[in-house]
Amino acid sequence: MFRVLHRAGQSHDLTYVVVVIGVVVVHVVLVLVLVIVVVVVAVIGGVEVVLVLVIVVVVVVVVVVVVVVAAEAASAPVPIVLTTVTFLFGERTWR
Repeated sequence: MFRVLHRAGQSHDLTYVVVVIGVVVVHVVLVLVLVIVVVVVAVIGGVEVVLVLVIVVVVVVVVVVVVVVAAEAASAPVPIVLTTVTFLFGERTWR
């Protein structure tokens, strides 16, 4: 991630930096929300309820991510899919 941000800083491409930071923040928030919800439901409802909830949350998150990625990819100057792949796996993945 730091390589990507450093390269973007060198090229003065602020949009790229903002997109990378946005992708990271979205991932972190989604994971935190999922963990909090699972813990709360586990305390209240038990294991069966947690399993159903996890399945529902995963499906909803996947649908939301696909819709957001499709919308961003159509309008963003830097495709968010490419940015996410670069962040997660490094530049060599797509070069």
